[in-house]
Amino acid sequence: MPVGGLRHLLQQSGYDAALLIDQQFMRREGHELAFVHALVRDTIYNSLLKVRRRELHRAAAIWYEPRDSALAARHLDLGEDPRAAAAYLAAAEAAAAGYRNAEALDLASRGLPLAGDPELRTTLARAFAFGRHDRLLPGPGNGAGMVCLWDRCIVCSFWFGRQG
Repeated sequence: MPVGGLRHLLQQSGYDAALLIDQQFMRREGHELAFVHALVRDTIYNSLLKVRRRELHRAAAIWYEPRDSALAARHLDLGEDPRAAAAYLAAAEAAAAGYRNAEALDLASRGLPLAGDPELRTTLARAFAFGRHDRLLPGPGNGAGMVCLWDRCIVCSFWFGRQG
């Protein structure tokens, strides 16, 4: 977790996390903080009320939005924010523009079940099924690619049939 993100969540611009480090809840990793163990992280997370978790995830999304669109989308999703599907689409488009095609498909697939708006659902389904670049489409003689494309179309038809 970036120290700046923690400061944003706590709404304390000068927070330095010294007490968390001294009490061995967290450790420094460069300019970031990490929990000393996954059990510590999970115990603290699970002790939060759901309302507070949603608030923190939504606040984290605001902090990540200009920095990392994929993490912003994930936090909106975990915060049960209705903007999560659109954020996943924006993150998928950014990943595709950077030629991170597998990441783009993963992000689009995460947003698809969250999309309530038919137009957004269609855009996410197209991004998931066909990708944003020609290299994601199967070429001639690429049987495995066609099977993969067909599988994606089946998944999309499921979502349209289920929610459309």
